[in-house]
Amino acid sequence: MNLFGIIVMYFICFFSIMGTFLTFPHISRKNISFGISIPEDLYYSSEIKNVRKKFTQKGLVIGFIILIFAIITSLVLNNQGSPDNAVLVVVPAIFILLLAYMVLYLNAYKEMKIIKSNSSWKDQSKEVIVIDTDFRKGKLMVSPLWFVSYLLVIMITLFVGIYFYDTAPEKIPMNFDFSGNVTNYVDKSIRVFLMPVFVQLMMLVIFMFSYWMIGKSKQQIDASNPEVSKEQNRMFRLKWSQFIIFTGFIMMILFMILQLTSIGVLKNLQIVTLFAIGVPLLIVVAAIVLSIRTGQSGNRIHVYTNKAGEKMSISRDDDKYWKLGTFYYNPQDPSLFIEKRFGIGWTMNFGRPLSWVIFIGLMLFIAGFSIFTSIYMK
Repeated sequence: MNLFGIIVMYFICFFSIMGTFLTFPHISRKNISFGISIPEDLYYSSEIKNVRKKFTQKGLVIGFIILIFAIITSLVLNNQGSPDNAVLVVVPAIFILLLAYMVLYLNAYKEMKIIKSNSSWKDQSKEVIVIDTDFRKGKLMVSPLWFVSYLLVIMITLFVGIYFYDTAPEKIPMNFDFSGNVTNYVDKSIRVFLMPVFVQLMMLVIFMFSYWMIGKSKQQIDASNPEVSKEQNRMFRLKWSQFIIFTGFIMMILFMILQLTSIGVLKNLQIVTLFAIGVPLLIVVAAIVLSIRTGQSGNRIHVYTNKAGEKMSISRDDDKYWKLGTFYYNPQDPSLFIEKRFGIGWTMNFGRPLSWVIFIGLMLFIAGFSIFTSIYMK
């Protein structure tokens, strides 16, 4: 890969990480601030707003310092005739950025703990647990039958690989640069044509698991405005299940196109390369936009109701179960999945043994698939 390609990929990764991480505090539930539960009315208080402001400002400064350093170092290496060594700079830079943002989060988390310990929120509020027994009777998710479309694409990918095998070129293009030029070929074999199918099957498992996780996650309703919160949470699950279905289907199509390119049906490599780069970028942008539009638990979705909530009611304080405001550990809670406290999405209840079985099983599945593909393609 040339220097331009390296820098483009770095920019995509960098701004994706910085954009998502720095928006998390602003789109989380308003009764949560950096993993600490608070009364919703205090979300816009000057003290708590200042914590978010400092987090964002420091994140921008640190991010751009790392960005500028990585680009300058890459240009120096390129001028010295070592463009490939730029990868040795930009990859660690991404990990340094992630580490720096983790430290920033932990500092904000500690600051919020101090603010809460010095406050009298509990004395002024009453803790309430809200459970809606009819919550799951409404439409929470899109139909799982949409996954049938994945199977159709997988079958087409397999069929075209077998049908065009005899007429496919003896050398199969595997890697391309940003101009669409082939940088690596492999000898034609049935293994090459089955690989996209294997990847599609792996993605099918992962996307179905993500869909199932959304549907089975714990019901969380804000006690200060339960009617609005219930509808927001329902729409939040529905929109993200739609996103999961859409994202998975587009990825299935991408690997079908790569299959058609390998067998020589699609010959415009520039367009294929653009598509291969554009699809992941589109997914990242769509995820960021959806996160901003919905907020965590749907708190940014506008819902109208005639019922007013109790302004000084607060959901049950379960901070003790959230380690560092990120990891949920509650052996008494039967739920396997729960909404994150920082960011968008869901996490596991690590106090349940079954959660560990699922987590380790998923990691072993991904690692096993990676090992299988590396051996299979030799």
